[in-house]
Amino acid sequence: MIFNFMTFKRLIGLAVISVFISGCATLNEAECISANWYDLGSENALSGKKSSFVAEHTSACKKYQITPDFDLYREGWQQGIKQFCSAQSGWRYGIAGNYYRNTCDTQAQAEFLKGYNPARKIVQKKREISDLKSDARRLRESIVKDKLTDKEQASITLDHLDVRLDLQLLELELFQLESRARENGFY
Repeated sequence: MIFNFMTFKRLIGLAVISVFISGCATLNEAECISANWYDLGSENALSGKKSSFVAEHTSACKKYQITPDFDLYREGWQQGIKQFCSAQSGWRYGIAGNYYRNTCDTQAQAEFLKGYNPARKIVQKKREISDLKSDARRLRESIVKDKLTDKEQASITLDHLDVRLDLQLLELELFQLESRARENGFY
């Protein structure tokens, strides 16, 4: 019985490892065979990947003896990165919660960051608000619990009021950030 259990554990471990390893590949065999390297380069750029991401595709396709068309990939990537490095794209990328990896060149980056930075501030502010709402909910639930002394209940009530005040201030900051974003045409 122990042997069977150990064998079972090993099989599960191997299955997990194989899923993990296969999940690392960017392309499977069919995708390597049928890849439109120009479009793939463009798609990679539009999703914020650096041009060096082609190395991931090279590694994935090497298993099938397929080599990417680097020239087509680079052409597609250069076309895609022009679209990616805009303020509107930066806004969409940031508001989706994506992390920017300095993909744009210095000049284009300034334009991209005009949209990205306000979006990231809004995302961060929303996260802070969500966390404070959880804290407020937890404190509110603590207040109604039995077996609290009057002093403990008063302390928790004051903490709850502090959190609610902080929450209102954060919501005001979020409103201001979103108003500025609207004025700049991002909303």
